[in-house]
Amino acid sequence: MAILEHSKRRMQPSMRMFVLSSPWLSLFFVIIASAAALGRVDNIIDLTDKTFDSINDAFGHKPMLILAQEGHHKNNKAMESFRKLSKDQILRENGIMLATIDTKDNRMLRARMNIKTADSPTLFYLSNDRLYRYQGDLSSASHMRSYALKGYENNSAEKIMGASLWLYLNTICVEFLYYNNE
Repeated sequence: MAILEHSKRRMQPSMRMFVLSSPWLSLFFVIIASAAALGRVDNIIDLTDKTFDSINDAFGHKPMLILAQEGHHKNNKAMESFRKLSKDQILRENGIMLATIDTKDNRMLRARMNIKTADSPTLFYLSNDRLYRYQGDLSSASHMRSYALKGYENNSAEKIMGASLWLYLNTICVEFLYYNNE
């Protein structure tokens, strides 16, 4: 305790403010806040309406391979193949993160990414705010891996809708419905 008090006295007031308001401290809190999403044993991130943008920003918009389906932990062939990818060293070396979205519980992400629940499960590759839909075999981890490494380039990209635009459009729709039902 005495050492801590001694170091506080020796630190300039401007330096104390820098330590408290450092951007590194903000980044630390973002990473800690997303730790719940990263807490899975299989190194697959659970994306939600609330965490998607902060996780995407915190990791510098790294490319993500995203499996969207009803229920994160469904035991189906697509999820089994996706779990195999979580151990893939080449995907890690290329900086490709793996993530899932529960389309049932995350309405905003479903709308922003134009995910149809009838198409569940669906695989996406997200890079630089561009979304590429996988059209191949979801039971094959090797096909998913090839798609994430280069195959996505053969598909047309969709721009992912920003959260603020989605909220604005959603508000307009709600107001329209409210005033037209009076």
